[in-house]
Amino acid sequence: MVKEYMFYYNNQRLQEKIKELAPIQFRKQVLSALFI
Repeated sequence: MVKEYMFYYNNQRLQEKIKELAPIQFRKQVLSALFI
């Protein structure tokens, strides 16, 4: 449940930044968020 909550929280924050990031940068942030 904790991982699901963190993924949801991180996903919400990342969605706010999608417009600011290039696809490659966004992908890197998603991968780093998943593996931290």
